[in-house]
Amino acid sequence: MPQNEYMERWRKLHGRRLDHEERVRKRTAREGHKASQDAQNLRGLRAKLYQQKRHKEKIQMKKQIKAHEERNVKTADEKDPTTPMPSYLLDRTNPSTAKALSSAIKNKRAEKAAKFAVPLPKVRGISEEEMFKVVKTGKKIQKKAWKRMVTKPTFVGPDFTRRNPKHERFIRPMGLRYKKANVTHPELGVTVQLPIISVKKNPQNPLYTQLGVLTKGTVIEVNVSELGLVTAGGKVVWGRYAQVTNNPENEGCINSVLLYRQLLTLTRKSLKQGAGAENRVPRSLLSIAGTSSKNSGGDADKLFSARTSKIAFVCGPPSRPPKLLYNLFSLVRNPHNPKQFFKMSGDKMDVEVAEQKMNSMEHSEQHYFKSYDHHGIHEEMLKDEVRTRSYMNAIMQNKHIFKDKVVLDVGCGTAILSMFAAKAGAKHVIGVDMSTIIFKAREIVKINGLSDKITLLQGKMEEVELPFPKVDIIISEWMGYFLLYESMLDTVLYARDTYLQKDGLIFPDKATIFFAGIEDGDYKEDKIEFWNDVYGFDYTPLKATALSEPLVDTVEVKAAVTDPAPVLTLDLYTCTVADLAFQVPFKLSAKRDDFIHALVSWFDIDFTACHKPIRFSTGPHTKYTHWKQTVFYFEDVLTVQQGEEITLNLDVRPNDKNRRDLDIKIAYELETQDANRSSKGALEYRMC
Repeated sequence: MPQNEYMERWRKLHGRRLDHEERVRKRTAREGHKASQDAQNLRGLRAKLYQQKRHKEKIQMKKQIKAHEERNVKTADEKDPTTPMPSYLLDRTNPSTAKALSSAIKNKRAEKAAKFAVPLPKVRGISEEEMFKVVKTGKKIQKKAWKRMVTKPTFVGPDFTRRNPKHERFIRPMGLRYKKANVTHPELGVTVQLPIISVKKNPQNPLYTQLGVLTKGTVIEVNVSELGLVTAGGKVVWGRYAQVTNNPENEGCINSVLLYRQLLTLTRKSLKQGAGAENRVPRSLLSIAGTSSKNSGGDADKLFSARTSKIAFVCGPPSRPPKLLYNLFSLVRNPHNPKQFFKMSGDKMDVEVAEQKMNSMEHSEQHYFKSYDHHGIHEEMLKDEVRTRSYMNAIMQNKHIFKDKVVLDVGCGTAILSMFAAKAGAKHVIGVDMSTIIFKAREIVKINGLSDKITLLQGKMEEVELPFPKVDIIISEWMGYFLLYESMLDTVLYARDTYLQKDGLIFPDKATIFFAGIEDGDYKEDKIEFWNDVYGFDYTPLKATALSEPLVDTVEVKAAVTDPAPVLTLDLYTCTVADLAFQVPFKLSAKRDDFIHALVSWFDIDFTACHKPIRFSTGPHTKYTHWKQTVFYFEDVLTVQQGEEITLNLDVRPNDKNRRDLDIKIAYELETQDANRSSKGALEYRMC
């Protein structure tokens, strides 16, 4: 054992010296004198560079001292807002570096706004530098800058499923979240405060719409059931669109105007187009209005004529009417094939219809698919060389397998795997993805000259209809953290059972989960034991929450105390959806005397159909992957000696409310001849 490990082991067993803190204090005090002596001995260019460095440090120090002095001075707070708006947002001047909007973008936004029957107001462009504040993260050394904090007011729905803050890219502060808006009725001339249902359009950027950012000109959906608005059939109107008319960040509230007759305007336009109107407007709506294709323009005013002479408060929960708005906007749905909800020609309406389809899903599903709309997550996956090169080698080194074959890419994303298959000689490749990144993927495929060999379909695998009844090969990158968290393996299994030929192939076709015990006392002390004493207060209720959330991070190889053990192997040719909920016992054998603070898990992926089998691992013993490793901390610390075994039982099941989340139970038992070291327990974890 190296000397440093002996010293570390001694410190763990017997603690530090009694005068440790005093020695550290003296050593720190001597550093300033030593730096001064070194500076006096510098000559020439080194002395000049050192003086420049010290000059910058002094300037920064003066700025910090001045900032602290200004903060400590007591001033009158008559200008401070009485709202939850932070002051640093109110004191900013308008930035001059905002991105200029081209005329093409303005025209495109005007076309999108036309469906609301209102013009977009002239709004100032907001750059990403103003919209987001960079948040640096990273273990011990905060050098990663991939997180963004939204600095504008936002709306977050009540069904929002919060991810682990460590993995959340966009942070929306609680102090900037709004749930209600002041809505002015243009005909009644009254203003009421109504709950916000969702954010439909932000004139700045589609990303801001997905994040629920509220700026001037944003179109929101509000709950108008309290106003007593009814349809021609007498049903209570639930949701209506309103447009924000003020700058919420400056005024601390949301003022908006109700877009009163926009649906009526759209319906008139659709009905007055004459022949073929029944293909654009659902027959159910025509029957409500008492019209037909022969008399399409006469009774158009009967559609959605929501008028009232006074504000009425409806007693009890109103029954939600059918989603007539969604039907009106789904004008490109194929009447002969209800599953096909967009034109194959890549019409500009595809994006709008895809968003309408997305909004009809459950909130957890929306959150999952919309997380793949932004290019950042695809950039992270494409830069993962272990992942991408393994797929490339498995495909490009086996061209004889892909030649003249029909290939299905499940969850194609930016279509990188589809293009690999096309380059390998596939007859045709079909890519399916629900997120709107697929529209960028179509452009990528086109500029790479592969449009004739690759067809990309936007929609859920279970709903789209493929141009081929059967496929020869299925490729997919379906793995998530801990292999199964947020994974789409059930979708791959559906594609296998529905479209794969009897002797078809799956790339990859095997996945194995591994476990090992690790010593990680420093990090556990920092993240878990921290809650025992927070500035003199007992925060132990949060300690249980911190323990129940597995940590996704990189683990060093030298931290492993036990040999790795394979726990579960999934064969994609034979496994079923029921196999994704499993309970399996396993054992870990200690390879040295040490402490065990946690379990670490990773997975290996195999392409056994290749001429020369290809495998890649996400474990701590290999190169970095974006999956990293998953750490499960114990509440107690296990003390093991070389050769001793820990008996464990792993129970993994999809969460009842959100099938993409995981409920994990781990039971462990350490039996030793030393009764003081024997330990037994069970912990429950939730990956969400």
